[in-house]
Amino acid sequence: MWSPTVIKRVMGKQRISLNNMKVAIEAVKTLKVPNDATIVEISPGVGFLTHALLNHTNARKIIALENDKRYVNELSTLVKESDGRLEILNIDIYKWDTYDHIKTHLTHIQIHPWEEEKAAEKLLAKEGELQRHKLKIELEAIADVEVLKIFPEKAFYPNIQCALFGVTPLVEPKLQGSWHTFEFVIKTLMSRKNAKVIEMLSTLGAGANTLAKDLSFDLNIPVRNMTAENYSELSIIFDKWPFKPDYIDDIYLPPQKHRKSFHSLIINMYTNKM
Repeated sequence: MWSPTVIKRVMGKQRISLNNMKVAIEAVKTLKVPNDATIVEISPGVGFLTHALLNHTNARKIIALENDKRYVNELSTLVKESDGRLEILNIDIYKWDTYDHIKTHLTHIQIHPWEEEKAAEKLLAKEGELQRHKLKIELEAIADVEVLKIFPEKAFYPNIQCALFGVTPLVEPKLQGSWHTFEFVIKTLMSRKNAKVIEMLSTLGAGANTLAKDLSFDLNIPVRNMTAENYSELSIIFDKWPFKPDYIDDIYLPPQKHRKSFHSLIINMYTNKM
């Protein structure tokens, strides 16, 4: 019979592991998993949340992606006790081709990441705030982001307070143009987030300051005050500009050659780039 192994040392660089069964059950109840759902769990560790998902939901299938073989061994007992509901894949979650195994489950789905304090601040930062981040702007364009619950630091190893987020794709995305151009514009302008937008247009390419005449929003606001809609408008106009640099699309290598952060994978699930 499966019993949890309490983690007493860090398993993997910068890895935060859930270490408390009570919190795992509380988190699962917060998620309100619908009956017969298929759940893809990323980095289940020793299985606290996995066990809670098996025993406190009516999910039809749980697919757990785990890179560390030591954890896979811990989870093997849970697999045997799951009556076929749990499948463990020992693969690297940061490689694009990993998701070829489960693509059919990754359409417009809800995603619920755990985030430690600094990452949570980036996901919550609104226009005008110093923590305003490229990732948040990208997510704003395609999804609603909310904090579902904050859990105490003692529930994790290493001890660090984490928030459970809900990320739900928008029915109508705010971005209407090219995703690559959108990313490029955000990254370029956010390199000086305190500068005025009008001052940063020329950084998009020689002569790009001429785009100002076609933009409808206030160009004297700081870059950090821009909304996802502002970036979308600028991206569409920039994409049509005859002098747009040719190298922009070339800076994105074929996906299978990349290792990305989990946040990037979320973005790409929602923009059908995988």
